[in-house]
Amino acid sequence: MRYKNRLTTALFLIFLFFIFISSEDEIITISAKIEPTTIYVNEEFKIIVTIESNEPINIQELPEFDKIYEIKVLRPPQIEQKYEATYLSYRINKIYTSIITFFLICEEEVNIQGSSLKFKINNKIHILKDFVIPIISKSSIFTDLTFQNILSFSYEPKQIFIGQPLICEWILFSKQEIDRIDLLNLPLISGGVFKKIEVQNNKEVISLFDEQINKYTILKLLVLPDSTLLSFDKFDFKVFFHVNDEKKEYNLTFQDKKINIFSLPSTPQNFFGLIGNYSISYNFKRVENKNNIFYILEIIFTGKGNHRYINFKKLKIEQQHFNIFGPDIIQSEDSVILDYYLYPKQTGFINLDQINIPVFNTDKKDYDTFIIPKSTFYISQNFDQLFSSFNFTKNIQQFSNKNISNFFDLFNFIDIYLIFLMLFSLIIISLFVNKIFNQLSFKQNIKKYDNQDIINLWHTFYRLNNFKNDSEIEKWIDNQPNRIKQIIQNVHSVYYSYFLGNSIDLNSRKIKNIANNFQKYLRKNYKVNK
Repeated sequence: MRYKNRLTTALFLIFLFFIFISSEDEIITISAKIEPTTIYVNEEFKIIVTIESNEPINIQELPEFDKIYEIKVLRPPQIEQKYEATYLSYRINKIYTSIITFFLICEEEVNIQGSSLKFKINNKIHILKDFVIPIISKSSIFTDLTFQNILSFSYEPKQIFIGQPLICEWILFSKQEIDRIDLLNLPLISGGVFKKIEVQNNKEVISLFDEQINKYTILKLLVLPDSTLLSFDKFDFKVFFHVNDEKKEYNLTFQDKKINIFSLPSTPQNFFGLIGNYSISYNFKRVENKNNIFYILEIIFTGKGNHRYINFKKLKIEQQHFNIFGPDIIQSEDSVILDYYLYPKQTGFINLDQINIPVFNTDKKDYDTFIIPKSTFYISQNFDQLFSSFNFTKNIQQFSNKNISNFFDLFNFIDIYLIFLMLFSLIIISLFVNKIFNQLSFKQNIKKYDNQDIINLWHTFYRLNNFKNDSEIEKWIDNQPNRIKQIIQNVHSVYYSYFLGNSIDLNSRKIKNIANNFQKYLRKNYKVNK
């Protein structure tokens, strides 16, 4: 009986032991190293990835290096697998190891950063942390053993079209702690213009897999290319550092750099230079006052691209039935708002023809055409025009000439007459209330001056000269004598402040004087009466 109990206890302990082993969680560690530590353009290098686990390793997916900049895979990876088991403290420790060697090459001098290696192992995704690999040409190496460093040039994005902004960086990698960096000159640029320049001497510690290194951004430019070849001449800089408490300084040189730029396909009509990934929305706002009715067409571009560096006034919107002014432009980091002012040339039902807005999509490498579809608007007549076309007197005379033969006829006549008066009164009240509300709404959106004559005078002046856009007005003003130029510029300032809601430092009397001077000018030169 005693031996039976011992055997039962032993079997129970063995059972618990196997339960303990089988319940152990899977642990996977991934590490990587690069050989050689310095990578040259058009020379083979290796990335060696080591995967360790306490469970058998089933590698289902490997990283796609072809999607990382200009890296190319020379041949299939080499995979080596190992297994070790040790027994320690009543426990079996198992280690499964897979060593994967990738054979790669890069054909361009570039600073690879922010990329990750993604593996699928045992039905789970594992990602090796972000890494940085500078690919350099041998001409960029400074050979003095006292100060070992790597000079690197990089730019984003990698595929660039004419007119698309790119960011260029000149970077120094060094194990040495640098005290100061001085630029001795700047690179000459051909094939483009720079819009922004930053000089940075700040240090950033980065990891080349298992090795720490200092990264210094010497120069950073935002450039807009205007030809198919963008080139930067070499430029010099000086570094200052200490070695064993001794001050050292070296002059270094970045060599010439060239970037190939893609040209745009044949440009469609009305293309104004917008390049990137954008979406477009739009809406119409109707504005009424006692002098006229007009519409504000608001177009909103949202996305990433070159919207902060192009002239949106090149986006011309021409319509048969509207005089169009603008646009007013509001720009932000990721959007642009354009406001066009549309003044109808006639009353009644009029059409706004379809508007096509082409934008070059850098992902598709083709044009997206955004469409504002054809719309129909009804432009109502004003109050005087409405009743001048209605023969109110004749209708009253018809009632007064009615033959009244008895009391009931008289009652019917009075009843009809009262109903007509009530309807007429309701129409008058409705028009009056509607006019008041329109004026209140208009005051909330647009600054209204006490004297409105200047607006009508400006419209008359604009029509008599057959101006088509603001640029024609500005050219005309530049060719006038100073006295006339001052009169027109004063009126122009008041007119646009009126519609754009900008405040101007003028009182009603001053505005009235401006209007009177402008009216005298029109009478004298165009024979126009008020």
